[in-house]
Amino acid sequence: MMKYKAMINHVIQLKKEKPILMWAGTILIIALVSFLIASFFCFPFNNGQVHLGADTGFHINRIISLMEAQQNNVEYPYLFWNQNYNFGYPTPIFYCNLFLYWPAALLTDGMLPVLVYKKYVFGLVWIATMMIGLCSYKVSKRSGYAAILAMLLFMLNTHSITDILRRGGLGELLALVFIPICLAGSIRRCTRTAGAGSGWRWGIAAWCFRTTSALS
Repeated sequence: MMKYKAMINHVIQLKKEKPILMWAGTILIIALVSFLIASFFCFPFNNGQVHLGADTGFHINRIISLMEAQQNNVEYPYLFWNQNYNFGYPTPIFYCNLFLYWPAALLTDGMLPVLVYKKYVFGLVWIATMMIGLCSYKVSKRSGYAAILAMLLFMLNTHSITDILRRGGLGELLALVFIPICLAGSIRRCTRTAGAGSGWRWGIAAWCFRTTSALS
């Protein structure tokens, strides 16, 4: 018991004296937990195939089209001429290509489109889960339990799994990278007057509203 209390006091003292070191350790732990969640989330990819959902082929074609545009010295295309049965379609006008340059670069190196898509989805799931954990940790007054709970609730639910793995909703997955930041800002403003310990409750409420609005 005395050793446990001494360990607690050491952690509290470390937080006060070396907050940067504590933040680095927290980020590392959340990154590792996020990696485990992303690995479990993308476990169906291990069968060597990708489910062709409503949007899967569309996003794979976007990556291929961006790669072909770059090979033709067009770095910022506004028209993908090989889509729509070679009639062309202005996909970049409606869907931003900013986050497709990394998978397009992998495709240029000779990687198969299906493998590029898998790596891209895994990377986005990992980053989105990590952002959820970091923002939840921040707004919940540095509660590790709240961060892990938020990561599990946001990612390992039936809506996220079916929307990303079955339908191929990359846009929704990419939004999960930035939505936690927006929620964290809103929650922190609300908790300024709602009370010091209610940050994680606001996070769960926001998650419920987010899931309800997505399913409707």
